[in-house]
Amino acid sequence: MPVLSVQPGAGNTPGSRYEATGWTDSTGNFWLFGGIAYDASGQFGYLNDLWEFNPSVNEWAWMGGSNLTSCPNGTNGTCGLSGVYGAVGTPATTNNPGARASAATWADHSGNLWLFGGLGFDSNNSKGWLSDFWKYQPLAPASIPSFPFLPR
Repeated sequence: MPVLSVQPGAGNTPGSRYEATGWTDSTGNFWLFGGIAYDASGQFGYLNDLWEFNPSVNEWAWMGGSNLTSCPNGTNGTCGLSGVYGAVGTPATTNNPGARASAATWADHSGNLWLFGGLGFDSNNSKGWLSDFWKYQPLAPASIPSFPFLPR
């Protein structure tokens, strides 16, 4: 996993992408997750990176996920990193949604960010329509965000 820059910075910018998903949190920050794009090594595929944009300083912070798709040359965007689910309902810094596009998202009144499904990769790195359900707590005290997998 690459080193994260959880502090906003002028040099932090997510790459262009399509079918990404996003939220606006209770403080007005914008969050961006995944989508289909070129990764940091120039390979095209599905992403699972998480970014936060703070409009008060006009800067992005890379909050989690990978900057790589794990796609070998010639795969034409048909790959991405698999999800790491961990124990149902238990937050862990090792939990991470698999790479995906077209997921449903919403933010609740407690400031949690929710992610459901999309087209992407499960824990076995099988690509398909997902029905997994994730909760992210942006204000949780952790150096790396955790994504507890919650039952439907």
